[in-house]
Amino acid sequence: MKKSAILVLFFSLLSLTSWGADSVGTFFTITPGDDTSGMARIQPAGDGGHVLTLSNSFLTQEAPAVYVVLHKETIPMSYTNENAVILGMIQSFSGMQQYYIPAQINPDDYEAVIIWCKEFNVTFGAAKMMSILEGFR
Repeated sequence: MKKSAILVLFFSLLSLTSWGADSVGTFFTITPGDDTSGMARIQPAGDGGHVLTLSNSFLTQEAPAVYVVLHKETIPMSYTNENAVILGMIQSFSGMQQYYIPAQINPDDYEAVIIWCKEFNVTFGAAKMMSILEGFR
């Protein structure tokens, strides 16, 4: 391998290991009957914030007042300002959709993306987020 190719590879990997590297997770159902599936991915945005993307294969139960939440626990016991950030009401119960995470929120401080029905306080599903580099360590 040429020296220039090695340097490009090295600096590409170095940039990925800094704060804000992509993270991914696969949704699983927490409450039987409220099946949730698909993938979640968090990527840096150009302005210091991040973008959460739910995959084309995303699917969850239809219900009133369903929210997308960053949470410090994969299976939440409660939703407070100390352990969760609501990113917004769900845009669609299926398919790709995106949610903005402001720059003052560090996604690395949260363990999972949660689909939560606030009206009935039921957690439908969760995606435990993991840096894409964790599989290479």
